[in-house]
Amino acid sequence: MRPIISKVLNVNIYDTQCGCKLFTKELSIKLFKDQFISKWLFDIELFARAIKIYGKYNIVNKMCEVPVKEWIDSNNTNVKPSYFFRLWYDLYKIRKKYIDNKPS
Repeated sequence: MRPIISKVLNVNIYDTQCGCKLFTKELSIKLFKDQFISKWLFDIELFARAIKIYGKYNIVNKMCEVPVKEWIDSNNTNVKPSYFFRLWYDLYKIRKKYIDNKPS
C-alpha cells in the first residue's frame, strides 16, 4: 500500500499510518480545523493537508520520519474487510480535495 499512498500524495513518504505524529501548535490548529473525509485514512489526510499548506516541494523540509525499532501488531482492529472497497473512494476524495485542487 505504501507506494500507492506516495503516488496519491505525490510525495515520497515511507509510512503514513504507523507511528507518532508531532505537530507545532500552529500547524495543529490548521490540520485539525475541519472534519476528516475518512475515519480510517485520517493519517493520510493529515499528510495531504500539510502538503496543501506547505506545498509539495516544501513539505519534505517540514517533516522528519524516524523509523520505530520495534513493532507490536495488535489483532484488535475495527476495520471491516468491506472497507477495502471504500478505501479507494476515500483516497480519491482526499487527492481531489487536497492535492489536485489548486488554489485560484
